[in-house]
Amino acid sequence: MTVENQENAFVARVLAIRSQHILIQDYDRQMIAVLDDRRKAIQATLLTSESADEGVSGCSGQPLEELRLNAMQEMSRLQSFINNFRQSVREDPEGVFIDSR
Repeated sequence: MTVENQENAFVARVLAIRSQHILIQDYDRQMIAVLDDRRKAIQATLLTSESADEGVSGCSGQPLEELRLNAMQEMSRLQSFINNFRQSVREDPEGVFIDSR
């Protein structure tokens, strides 16, 4: 799956979650799962743990390092969102729904 397809699938999943009439705690849990999946997909696609010398699809050196830096920043942002949703799961009142309207 290409990076663009992964991004489109991620957005579609988030929009599907947001369109539901759902308990806020269930919303938080679903968002944690989708954000964590997105983090893992970015890491797997851009091979952020591989050495820069090995290259990715003909990309090496500075362009590869820029891709990896951007991926690491995005994964950090996603982790921050995950942490916020985890805190929300603990703090959100029970029995409160999100209405899609």
